[in-house]
Amino acid sequence: KIPYGICKIESGGRLTNIVEKPEYDFLVNTGMYVIGKRMLDLIPANKVFDITDNRVITTLKTDFLPSEIAVSPDGRKILVTNTISGTISVFLRRDNFDYEKLNSIGNGIRPGGIAFNPDNNVSEAYVSYEGDRKILVLDTKDKNSSPKIIKTIFLPNSSPHKLTVSHDGKKIFIIDSKNNQVITIVKNGQNFS
Repeated sequence: KIPYGICKIESGGRLTNIVEKPEYDFLVNTGMYVIGKRMLDLIPANKVFDITDNRVITTLKTDFLPSEIAVSPDGRKILVTNTISGTISVFLRRDNFDYEKLNSIGNGIRPGGIAFNPDNNVSEAYVSYEGDRKILVLDTKDKNSSPKIIKTIFLPNSSPHKLTVSHDGKKIFIIDSKNNQVITIVKNGQNFS
């Protein structure tokens, strides 16, 4: 949304229309970097690293033994699972170089996989806790505060390790390291099956 009026003028300079605070939609390709797994070892731990010019932007202090990281679709919220402390560190990106640690949420044994739902109409993230055999559903709709735990999905006789969410946001795929399988949870509104 443009915060001022736009004048539409013909090639001869004649004013044809004035549009007050117009809204435009654009597709933007931000590019994507594909790097080998061994390259990740070269990135400093607990740091925000600018891959385009190989420099550390800032350092983010997590809880004990950070293991996985997820960034919200709008790029403002960062969640980090911490294996030893059993928590999720929550950071808020104020602008390109200003990050704030909000707090830590969750509690359990060996949090592992973490992912945001990519559907713009669903403000949720999901965290697997391998030692507790559970998935936490986090409400992420408040853009300026930590997510709230809104649901716990128990997966008995399993070890939910890593997870990802389908592109349409309707399925959560979870690696069950105990049974050598992938568990699929279907999201239907506020319900999971």
